[in-house]
Amino acid sequence: MKKILITGGTGFVGANLVRRLVKIGYKPTVLIRKKSNLWRLKDIISKVDLLETDILNYERLKKDINRVSPKYIYHLAVYGAYQGSQKDLNKTLETNIFGTINLLNAGYNSGIEYFINTGSSSEYGIKDKIMKETDMLYPVNYYGVTKATTTLMASTFSIQNKLPIATLRLFSPYGFYEDKDRFVPTLIMAGMKNKGIELSDPNFVRDFIFIDDVIDAYTYFLNEKKYYGDIFNIGSGKQTTLGDFVKTAEKVLGKKIKIKWTGHKSNQFEPKKWQADVSKAKSKLNWRPKHSMIDGIHKIYQWYKENYKLYS
Repeated sequence: MKKILITGGTGFVGANLVRRLVKIGYKPTVLIRKKSNLWRLKDIISKVDLLETDILNYERLKKDINRVSPKYIYHLAVYGAYQGSQKDLNKTLETNIFGTINLLNAGYNSGIEYFINTGSSSEYGIKDKIMKETDMLYPVNYYGVTKATTTLMASTFSIQNKLPIATLRLFSPYGFYEDKDRFVPTLIMAGMKNKGIELSDPNFVRDFIFIDDVIDAYTYFLNEKKYYGDIFNIGSGKQTTLGDFVKTAEKVLGKKIKIKWTGHKSNQFEPKKWQADVSKAKSKLNWRPKHSMIDGIHKIYQWYKENYKLYS
């Protein structure tokens, strides 16, 4: 079985990928920092290998990756996505750009066979139509700029070095093991606790995609079909307002959630259109989202009931 190394494996999307790989029989190596919080992996920690290293220290990273000798690298480590709490611009630049370059070089020099990179819909910026992989990128925040840079860097590296690299450009994943202060956990837990919450604006839009569908896209590449510099949008292909998401959650919970819409602006520019064109992923990866919004919320509601203590 292939040796797999994952960066960002202690985060929301990364931990779900780690858990899926363990479920299907892999024992992935999870790259961690000295102060990494392992709460998302606590119950499966014996089924993974932990590698403490520093992606900003190239010489150390190169030695560590050579020692592990992975065949696949899944790169999900990132900084700056949570703009309310991750505001250090230097750290955003260092982690997202230089960390990715170090990882590409170290992986290539150790003889990896595939590199799966993680992009973001923030790369697109403000659009007035469905977002397509061939669109010009006009990011409106530094996080989006760094993610656009690393996507382009990964694609160019792939072509220059004839190394299979694909980038999954994620839209708005939701599901198991999200940070408790994010929109979906805040909403569901408020409903479960009959607690009032404040939210910004019901008209803000997102392309919400259930986490299991996202992980299906990541694991597709285990079938070894090679892509060189390709970028794939991973979203539901549908736009939903926060207000409509709340209504669907209320339907699942069977109760009204106490919400005060403040009308406050968010900490990012809010477009009128935020929707993925997923036709490329459908045609090339034979991937498509399997979960409707109501299906996804049903699953996470049951999960929250079973894992209530993690969020209480």
